[in-house]
Amino acid sequence: MVKCSNPDFITCFFASCILILFSCRSGSHKSSDQNVSPVSTDYISLRNHYKGQPAKIRAVEFLCANIPGLQSMKPDGTVIDNESTITNENLIRNIDAAFLSSQNLLKSHLISEHDFFEYVLPYRVNNNDQHTWRQQVWQRYKRMTICPIPSAQSVIDSMNILNKGLSKWFAYGSFDGLEDTASYSTLLNKKKGSCVSMTNMALYDFRALGVPVATDYIIGWGNLNSSHAWNVLLLNNKSLPFMGTEEYINQFDPFSLVEYLKDEQLSTFKKTAKVYRHVFSLQKRSLAYKYRDKDILPPYLDDDRSIDVTAAYMPTMNLDVPDTIGGKPKILYLCNYNSGDWLPVMGAERDEHGYTFKDIGKDLLYCAATYDQGQVQLASHPFYLSKDNEQITLKADYAVRSDITIKSVKSIEYDQLQVFATGSDFKNKKGKSYLRLMAIAEGKQRSQAQPGATYSLFCWNKGWKFLNTRTVKNKTLIFMKMPTNGLYILSGNSDGPDKTDRPFMITNNGMKWL
Repeated sequence: MVKCSNPDFITCFFASCILILFSCRSGSHKSSDQNVSPVSTDYISLRNHYKGQPAKIRAVEFLCANIPGLQSMKPDGTVIDNESTITNENLIRNIDAAFLSSQNLLKSHLISEHDFFEYVLPYRVNNNDQHTWRQQVWQRYKRMTICPIPSAQSVIDSMNILNKGLSKWFAYGSFDGLEDTASYSTLLNKKKGSCVSMTNMALYDFRALGVPVATDYIIGWGNLNSSHAWNVLLLNNKSLPFMGTEEYINQFDPFSLVEYLKDEQLSTFKKTAKVYRHVFSLQKRSLAYKYRDKDILPPYLDDDRSIDVTAAYMPTMNLDVPDTIGGKPKILYLCNYNSGDWLPVMGAERDEHGYTFKDIGKDLLYCAATYDQGQVQLASHPFYLSKDNEQITLKADYAVRSDITIKSVKSIEYDQLQVFATGSDFKNKKGKSYLRLMAIAEGKQRSQAQPGATYSLFCWNKGWKFLNTRTVKNKTLIFMKMPTNGLYILSGNSDGPDKTDRPFMITNNGMKWL
């Protein structure tokens, strides 16, 4: 009846992995102000080395055009420029190895040259400065390719077998140090890490075996706290998500929380406004490239080597915001509410009509904001975008009041995550955890207001404003004569909500958690 996400995967929600993911990546992907066209003597000698091999010459052009601006980090924390340290010998060894591993996939047209260049050819997987990982993977698996006679299904089957092997010894866990600078040897030794290390482990293994694998990520969930990253296979003109060291291709949905098989309406999902993908190539049309060194982008959006892939995962819409924002900022941001703060998850540049946010997720809570000198300044009332593209502004009306009846003090997604965090027998249909997940989906075991407990209600008005405190009697929690049409949050703390509290709105059907 209930198909559950892997419990180890769920634990990523409780890690602030996005901070680790960008702890070095933003700096390392920061582009230099110089022209990045390949004009160096090294470039010419590399072209000459591959004379008569047009595919490898194109590979040289791709790498040399995109190396400027990249940085790596040594184990002692020293930051080095790739352009000044990467040698022709390193690039030749890397190019030859990449083509050797991918040649059958390229010849059979299972992978495109574009995806090969972006997700196999690069000499680096993350911000580490060691570039011998392909040979390490070959030695470990005693092979150089993913499968000898490739077909789409054989590639997927081989990857799932290898990923299953990884899952037997590589576990989700804490990582001591800058996680996105870990070498292949470091990951082999540590045998654990957050979703950052899990995805990097998959990148090392599968790229070395010639398969184009990328990392997709979200800056923050829109209806839950924290963030996440996972892998995606680019094969046969399709993007197939999976979770490195944990979840398999064609069995993994990064947004499914609990799938209730008897009634789809009772299934629950993790929702996001944006999904991004790390790439090697410099994205010259990105805000991060255009406004590099201007200090007007949040660090986790200041990455000119990422692309927006949201529309590949979900229905999206474009949102136009009129040019009525005070101060007419060059960039306006849309924020989701995450871990007690408004988190900018995308930006749009001002034009003659205002700001256009393209391909954004729906059924989510948003608020527009500006960003300056490290501070997020809200520039609108919170609003909800429905599945039907309706925009509902959540501005409390203190002149019109109504009672608010609290049926559950936490969202259904929060209740289910608590089961994942504390339980174990999720796949046993007679197990306590499985049965509890099923009961939560059916609305039978929700977080109820406990008799004698005290709760405080807040409403958003340029910050969370206290409305009232009530003590539960007979499991009933009602706040009388509250302002209508607002964004509300319930907390057990009268001084203000904590980071685990989620906001909600009131609809004709009652509370809607956001």
